[in-house]
Amino acid sequence: MSRKRLTRLLSALRPADPGRGLPENLAGASARGDIALMQAFLERGADLAERTPGFASPLVAACAAGQLEAVRFLLEQGAELRPQDAVVTPVQAAVMNGHMTVTKTLLEAGATLEEAAAGVPGACASGFFPIVEFLVGAGLDLDRPLSGGRSLRERALDAARLAGRRTLVSFLRQQEVDPEEMRTAPTALDERRVLQSRLAKDRGEAPLAAPGERKERIQEALDAIHSAGEGAASWTTDEGEPLLAVAAGHGLREIVETLLSVGADAGAVAAHSLVTPLIRASEGGHADVARLLLARGADPNAQDASGRTALTAAVEYGDPELVRVLLQAGADPERKDGEGRTAAARVRGPFVRDIQDLLPKEAPPAEARRKTARKKTR
Repeated sequence: MSRKRLTRLLSALRPADPGRGLPENLAGASARGDIALMQAFLERGADLAERTPGFASPLVAACAAGQLEAVRFLLEQGAELRPQDAVVTPVQAAVMNGHMTVTKTLLEAGATLEEAAAGVPGACASGFFPIVEFLVGAGLDLDRPLSGGRSLRERALDAARLAGRRTLVSFLRQQEVDPEEMRTAPTALDERRVLQSRLAKDRGEAPLAAPGERKERIQEALDAIHSAGEGAASWTTDEGEPLLAVAAGHGLREIVETLLSVGADAGAVAAHSLVTPLIRASEGGHADVARLLLARGADPNAQDASGRTALTAAVEYGDPELVRVLLQAGADPERKDGEGRTAAARVRGPFVRDIQDLLPKEAPPAEARRKTARKKTR
C-alpha cells in the first residue's frame, strides 16, 4: 500500500468538526452538544440568555444544530423558549433545520405550533418533508394568513418550488405524494453529510469515514505502515508535512504509536510550515498523543514558521490538562511567537482562569512599563 493510500486514509479519519479549539462561549458549547463544557461555562458565570452572533440564546444554537441532549439540559436549567427580541426562536431554528426530535421536545416543553410555523418555509427549501408532515399532522394550519396577505402555504410553496423539492410541492398542493419520494426525502443528517462531502471534495480531501467504518480504516492504515516498515517512517504529504504530524493532529494515537515504532521521528518538522507532530497534537487538544510524543523525545519548545509552539497551540485550544502536560515537559511559557506574544496572551475558551493560573502573568508592553515608572518617580 502506497504513501498516497495512507495519506487518503488519514484524511478520511480526520475529525468531523475540527474547529479551532474549545468553544468561546456557552452557545458554542451548546451547538457542539458538549454537556460537560456547557456545565463548565455555567459554573463560571455564563448566562442562559447570552446573545452571540447568529443566535439569540444558547438554546437557539443547540436547536439549530439538532443537539437534543443539550436542548434538554438547557431547558432543565431554565432556558427561555422565547428569548427576548429573538429573530429566530428555538423552535423555529429546530424546524427550519429539520430536527424532528428537538422540535417535538420543544413543543412538549411549551412551544406552540404557531411559533414553529415560522420555520416551515426554511424546512421546505431544504426538503425536510418529515418535519413539515409532522407539523401539519399535529394541527398546523397552512392556510393561516401571514403578513403581506399571503398564507403560510403560499410562502412554503414558493420556497419548495425554488429549491426543486417536488415531494413537498405535491404535499403542499394537497396532491398525492409518491411513496418512494417520501421515503427518500432528505433528513437534516442527510443534508449535513452532503455538505461535508462537498466541502471535503473542494479541499481535495477524502470522504469522511462514517463512524461504523473508522475501525476498519484505522486497521487499513496500520496494515499499510507495517507493510512499508521503515519506509513509512519518512512519509509526508504532497506539501511536505510528515504523516506522523497528520495522524497526531487527528488524535489517532494508535497510528502515531505505530509510525513511531517503525522509526518515525517524534520531532519531525514539515518542510515549509516547520510544524511538528507535537504542535499538531496540541492544536487538536490531544493530550494523550502529546504525552506519547514527549516521551519519545519531541521538543516542547519547537516553533513553526509563524513562531507558534505546542504551548501556544494548547492555550488557543483551551485545555488546561494539555497545558499542564507541556509545562511539566519543559515548555517555556515566556517564549514569544512571531507577533511578539507569549502563550499567556492567547488564552481562550471555557477554562481561561484555570490556564491563566498555570502560566506566568503576561508582562505589560514596554510603553506601559515606562509610563508606570514615570508615575512612580513623580
